[in-house]
Amino acid sequence: MQMVEQGKLDLRTDIREYLPEGFFRKLKYDEPITLLNLMHHNAGWQERYTDLFYRQEDDVPDLKEALRIAEPRQVYKPGTVLAYSNYGASLAGYIVERQSGQPFIHTLMSIFLGCWEWRTLPFTRRCRTILPLPLQEARFRAIQQSGS
Repeated sequence: MQMVEQGKLDLRTDIREYLPEGFFRKLKYDEPITLLNLMHHNAGWQERYTDLFYRQEDDVPDLKEALRIAEPRQVYKPGTVLAYSNYGASLAGYIVERQSGQPFIHTLMSIFLGCWEWRTLPFTRRCRTILPLPLQEARFRAIQQSGS
């Protein structure tokens, strides 16, 4: 919502305007899909996940590639049927990533820095190692101050 307040995102704009051309391959309907549809879980997707489990952390694809692999079929017109969508939530994260110009995990960490204790956040080792230096330093100071 911060990016909406900053004018970087519009809740009622067709999300295809925020994505690379040809991003979707399984859309059945031409009606716009908005961020509101993603937030309300009514973008029309029927989900079924396969090929998203990995034995090695280094094999895990980035968010864009994971969305490409897991794209579900759109079976309902946007706005007509409520169906919980992990894909839609992940897609919203990818849109934030593209509009902010930084990995989604960095956006989350910058928002929540100082709100929770770092040791309780469920981030993987790989995510921790990609923190920009200012966030690494802030994390170090927070841990020092908490006595952990």
